[in-house]
Amino acid sequence: MASPRPKGVVIRPVADWLAPFMMGGRSFTAALAANVSYGELFNNATDGSYLWVYGATGNTISLNAIVLESYKGQKGTPNGLIGMLQSDQPLGPGVIGTFTTPICVGTEIGAIDSNSSQGFFPWAFPAAIIPPGYSFSMHPANQNVALEAAYWWTSILGS
Repeated sequence: MASPRPKGVVIRPVADWLAPFMMGGRSFTAALAANVSYGELFNNATDGSYLWVYGATGNTISLNAIVLESYKGQKGTPNGLIGMLQSDQPLGPGVIGTFTTPICVGTEIGAIDSNSSQGFFPWAFPAAIIPPGYSFSMHPANQNVALEAAYWWTSILGS
């Protein structure tokens, strides 16, 4: 039998405990005829840290499913804004990039709704765990659609 929680203990999601060490970033990829627009988060860690992605959202000008993918390497050109959620912390690993291509480039690991009215918030579990040298990306299910992608992640040494 589990012991009762001590009085005054508050249950909070994992992402809440990691907030001082979390980073956020976003990118915009313009539409290109016969191509899919990608937003990418690449793990450029040199110390063996893994990126734990606790939030991801994609916005498009039309209703689209947003496909989540992972793959080895960095395919995008660094082209995004990143920062720490707690502004006095040093930047950790993670590079935001964008690119367009006529074909899918990675392994599909899921999908999310685009243009969500619920806003951007961290999940209680990671959407992806990215080893060094790998990328987590998203793209609209359809071609010729612009994409604004945003992520929240933290780096954890080893995994």
